[in-house]
Amino acid sequence: MTKVKHYSNYINGSFTDSRNRIDVFNPATEELISTIPNSDNNDVDAALKAATDAKRKWSSFAAIERANYLRKIANKIREKSGDLANIISEEQGKTLELALVEVQFTADYMDYMAEWARRIEGEIITSDRAGGKYIFV
Repeated sequence: MTKVKHYSNYINGSFTDSRNRIDVFNPATEELISTIPNSDNNDVDAALKAATDAKRKWSSFAAIERANYLRKIANKIREKSGDLANIISEEQGKTLELALVEVQFTADYMDYMAEWARRIEGEIITSDRAGGKYIFV
């Protein structure tokens, strides 16, 4: 029997529980494998506020610095690829091999997107108003 895992929301740098939970069952065995938050409006509002606040700091980083964070996340995904593939397989009934390909593709895609930090493209249209924002096309 699998030990039931209880997942939480990650909001503003810490894990928080929601009052309500959703049971997650393995579709092949119908065994309860985990519970996840059934987030309410308060949870969503807290997450949106944290994301909005974090965006200010994030946008002040140089593009290459943001890219380095994406690469670090991709490396962590690779480190945990076996665990992540097991979770996907249990939750979706997907074969372990296919789940592992999905995890590896996710890490590869993050590396790919990180490379775009060096290739920002587009046209910049300046505002006609003082203090106006630039428009990137």
